[in-house]
Amino acid sequence: MNLKSLRVFVYIIEEGTLARAADRLHLSQPAVSRLLKLLEEELGVALFERYKKRLIPTPAADQFYAEANRILASVDGIPNFLNQIKSGQATPLRIVCHPRLTNGLVLPAMSLLAKRSPETRLHLEVHSRRDLERYIAQELFDVGIGSLPVPLEKIEPEEFCEVELQVLLTRRHKLADKPYLTVEDLQPYRYIALNKHTLLRKVADASLLGANERLEVFHEVSISAAAHHFVAEGLGYTITDAVSVGGNMSKDLRLVPLRPKTMMKFGIFRIGETRQHEALDDFISCIREIAELVTSRRC
Repeated sequence: MNLKSLRVFVYIIEEGTLARAADRLHLSQPAVSRLLKLLEEELGVALFERYKKRLIPTPAADQFYAEANRILASVDGIPNFLNQIKSGQATPLRIVCHPRLTNGLVLPAMSLLAKRSPETRLHLEVHSRRDLERYIAQELFDVGIGSLPVPLEKIEPEEFCEVELQVLLTRRHKLADKPYLTVEDLQPYRYIALNKHTLLRKVADASLLGANERLEVFHEVSISAAAHHFVAEGLGYTITDAVSVGGNMSKDLRLVPLRPKTMMKFGIFRIGETRQHEALDDFISCIREIAELVTSRRC
């Protein structure tokens, strides 16, 4: 199989157009088109439908994308693997996670492991939910940490934590001393929401919709860290959870339970036992320890 043709296919999927894929590969559009045709002929399936100069992925392309990425990742990783062998370096524990779990959960767990096992090398990748699912599907990691559910058949997650959604606001806020907050309580104030593509926002919206309630969004951001920063600046409140906020939350902030009560689950994803990294179980123990610490913390 021609690896350049395979890379053309992956880049068209990721970039959305043949032209952008050609720019990324530093090739002409006719050359990229020929490579794509070569791949389709070799596979014996159509990977794209041509419609008004647009390339629309076929169901076969959607199924083939993860495998193509896995092949390319394996090939691209060979030089680094060989360098590690030549230098005698130990293979790092490869960790992948969602952005909102980085500061509050994954980095503290990595720090804890590094203190307990100073010789263990660590490698962290932080990706959006969509890219995290791709990493998990392609097994480009030793352990993945993410929100559940993740729609993948090959890997069964281990649930390690379930937390309820809460409202993050400043301690000087008029609502900070309430035992819980309802939509009616929050309506007069500015809602700093994650965008509609994030799982937390989808879960929160679905819960409110089920109770025939909604919150009007004032500010909208793509990552939890930005929402938390806006809250700290006194610009409004956001809906989040204890794991995302982490154990080092500012003393000026407070988490108050949201009603209706809504739960979020988090899971650990690991590759097959035959490839298990020697530090994997220790890291998972650290993750569970930090999760228990942050979820039991009263704010």
